[in-house]
Amino acid sequence: MSDDTAVSTTQYDVIIIGGGTAGCVIAGRLTEAFPEVSILVIEAGTDSTDDEVVARPLQGMFSALMGAKTAVNFISEVDKHLNGRALPIAAGNTLGGGSAVNFMIYNQAPASDWDDWKQPGWSAKEMQPFIHKSVSYKAEHGDPNKHGKDGRMVVTNGGYTSPKWMEDFFRVVPLTRNTKQLVDMADQEHSDGFGWHAKWIDDKGVRSTSYNSYITKRQLLKPPSNLTILSNTKVHHIIIDHGKAVGVKLVDGTEIKADQQVILSAGGFGSPLIMERSGLGGKEVLGAAGVEVKVDLPGVGKEYRDKQLVLSGYHIDETCETLDSFLSMDMSTITAQLLQYMVDGTGQFATNGLNMGLKWRPTEEEIAELGPDFAAHWKSVAEDKPDKPVATSAFSCQFMGDRSTLPPGKYMAFGWWSNYQASVGSLHISSSDPEAPPHFQSGLLDQSADMPVLVFMYKWTREIARRIAVYRGEYAAGHPAFHPDSAAACKRHDGPITDDAKIVYTKEDNIIIEDWIRSNVVSAWHSMSTCPMADRAEGGVVDAKLDVYGVTGLKIADVSVVPKHMGTNMASVALAIGERCASIVEDELKAQD
Repeated sequence: MSDDTAVSTTQYDVIIIGGGTAGCVIAGRLTEAFPEVSILVIEAGTDSTDDEVVARPLQGMFSALMGAKTAVNFISEVDKHLNGRALPIAAGNTLGGGSAVNFMIYNQAPASDWDDWKQPGWSAKEMQPFIHKSVSYKAEHGDPNKHGKDGRMVVTNGGYTSPKWMEDFFRVVPLTRNTKQLVDMADQEHSDGFGWHAKWIDDKGVRSTSYNSYITKRQLLKPPSNLTILSNTKVHHIIIDHGKAVGVKLVDGTEIKADQQVILSAGGFGSPLIMERSGLGGKEVLGAAGVEVKVDLPGVGKEYRDKQLVLSGYHIDETCETLDSFLSMDMSTITAQLLQYMVDGTGQFATNGLNMGLKWRPTEEEIAELGPDFAAHWKSVAEDKPDKPVATSAFSCQFMGDRSTLPPGKYMAFGWWSNYQASVGSLHISSSDPEAPPHFQSGLLDQSADMPVLVFMYKWTREIARRIAVYRGEYAAGHPAFHPDSAAACKRHDGPITDDAKIVYTKEDNIIIEDWIRSNVVSAWHSMSTCPMADRAEGGVVDAKLDVYGVTGLKIADVSVVPKHMGTNMASVALAIGERCASIVEDELKAQD
């Protein structure tokens, strides 16, 4: 079924460029629906069929962070808003795409996010069946009827029981802010509260990916003879002949023809770059890159959207159970945990360590405190949509971040990311050479409305951490460098604080926090909106049927078509897009019979 060196023929009915999260959904559904239709998936990255590291949740998650071939980094241009940093942003580079390398937190986008697309067939109500087709919800908390009970991608709480000390989180959060515990952190309705994070981990402790859920598990039942997968293979451009997509040209010069449909599903980074190399993009961009213009589509790569992620770490009691020994490569721990995992699919290998977290929707008082720039932005995107959380957080029983200089010890950590930031970047080719670095501006923190959200979350999560029973102080290197005499100065402690007093930050402290955030904020790997679904006159690249404007026989189906921010982790969105695309193509192929 899969061959990473050559194709047996140079002509197929359907070619899918990209075997990522959405691409595998489309391939799996179409091979089942049309056994007589020949389908080729071309994946630039690795074949993860027998990759045990990808399958093991915690190991695979951190291997992607540490440079494994299953992820590829796109490097942004140096940015003054990031204190002169060039930011590496990862994308999936293996079969399954982002679902094979992400942090596995499961949630769904607020219903209003889908409605904001304002596209026929893509409202929350219309998309619900496709969401449910993708999810098999088996987590302990929440209602499967709100997520999906019989879908392909299994969701659980993972195979590792959180250390008991972590449950103090539930006692402490209400002491720091007027909020409530949520039964279901992942649903489309609730935007403020705290609770357990469900995970894209199946009931055998294996990471749920679109590749293993839609293709290889189905292959065990009945191998699809009509599906060919070509991995480790890059597409140079889509061949356009008299306004129709008729195939692809690989970087090695091989041309492969598509009789009926080309579907571009190379992700938030890959899809716009392939589009522009194919002559489909803004004429100024293409002219500067030396590419002949086939269709002038200035919306390609014009907007790059992402989420801004910040991490902070804390010392805890040395007797606590954490994942730190595992992640510090303590071989006795790893050996014992691997044995447990091989026996029953449980233990530290079977988790992401991100067990619980927060959703935050600001109150009127908080909106005023966040300032006029934020207030104006929030009013424009979410004020009248109560299901939208401005930020989300995860609480972890491990240090999150660079461990190369981390002192031995036990840690807990918070990570938080904004969901609807004002900042927007851009992404374009610099030449027709696929190996040439693109012109990439991440846009992170380039709008003043975004900083107050990240500052608020730093302060809130710190107040939570200070009250947890095992707290023993901030890991100073992972926090702002406050003046030693400041009330906010980071120190080691013998235990949690025992009063209700919160840290009072001075104007100087706030400046220090903002500077620290600019030096430490990273991408949440939620790259989207580079080929948006919208009217062509408004910068759209595809219509509601995912057809590229000005070309026949070409669709785009991945998170690049998302026109606006989605307040969720993007795997669930990509899966739903894949299911929706498969349904559209099925109807179109049936209509041709």
